[in-house]
Amino acid sequence: MFKTNSKLQSAKRTLPYNEDLVSSREDQLQDWLVLAGFWALFAGVDGWVSAKMWGFETEVQPPANGASGVELKTSVPVQFP
Repeated sequence: MFKTNSKLQSAKRTLPYNEDLVSSREDQLQDWLVLAGFWALFAGVDGWVSAKMWGFETEVQPPANGASGVELKTSVPVQFP
């Protein structure tokens, strides 16, 4: 984001003014801003899910009957008031 912003400012200062280059740099900056916002939101959701699933035990192992594949065992703690 910072590098693209620097390139955008440089393109704006360059004479003769190249509108296509400036437009391209503005689009790149907008893309980086959207991507940064998405990853910030994703990190927040990941943290929330991790906090909610605290104590959720999962175990991956081969099936007990000897078949090929994997078996997923889970236990969900349930609390009653």
